[in-house]
Amino acid sequence: MYPIGLTSIAGYLERFGYRVKIVNLAARMVRDRNFDVEAKIRSMQADLIGIDLHWLPHAHGSTEIAKLVKKFHPPRRLSSAGYRRPITTRSCSSGRDRFCRAR
Repeated sequence: MYPIGLTSIAGYLERFGYRVKIVNLAARMVRDRNFDVEAKIRSMQADLIGIDLHWLPHAHGSTEIAKLVKKFHPPRRLSSAGYRRPITTRSCSSGRDRFCRAR
């Protein structure tokens, strides 16, 4: 099961012809103790990678995932969304946003 926000965003993008795949890293880590998050992120092929940040306690994990995305896919666009993290291009383009500058 995926957060409703991700399925809503996926549905919107699909209506405009984008192929969307949701990968729930947290669920995979819970189900498989040997799941390799870095290998999964390294193998992803996408123009845009979105990270859900629904609750404040997830902030650290979301930032760490963003760092891995930027490590393995530096030119990829990265977006985050959720109650605690609205999608903004202004904060990313300003260079002030720690999440968007994750390296």
